[in-house]
Amino acid sequence: MTDAAGAAGATGSRARRGVSFAEALRFWFKLGWISFGGPAGQIAVMHKEIVERRRWLGEGRFLHAAIVVEAVLRIGVRALKGRAHFLIAAFAFAGIYFLRVPFPVIVLLAALVGLVGERLRPEAFGAQVKADGDDEAAAKKDDEDGRTPRSRR
Repeated sequence: MTDAAGAAGATGSRARRGVSFAEALRFWFKLGWISFGGPAGQIAVMHKEIVERRRWLGEGRFLHAAIVVEAVLRIGVRALKGRAHFLIAAFAFAGIYFLRVPFPVIVLLAALVGLVGERLRPEAFGAQVKADGDDEAAAKKDDEDGRTPRSRR
């Protein structure tokens, strides 16, 4: 076994189990106040505290969690465009994590809330709401050059 692989295995096997909620909450609260170095600095602090000092996680588990969090953030920024989307996502997470609602039920409920919400409050759910003059402006532009917007491309 190489030295690097042995060190990674040793770090993984030294990971401590059974972190109390209060202990984790205190750590995350403290970390939330640290902004020096931006996200890279916070990740470095998390690694030092969680993997090296407190040994809550091994190296491999920490890296896996970092990759998953990064993917979730990238997807969330692209998909969750408004407050309603964030609320649906938060309730979906709570339903899955705390209430153990099956994932297909969560997907169906989220779709239903989105459909109903779009009809009742389209501005809150990201639907494209046309202003009264939009159709007239488009028709006038078509008349000016005799082409439809699609044929101008």
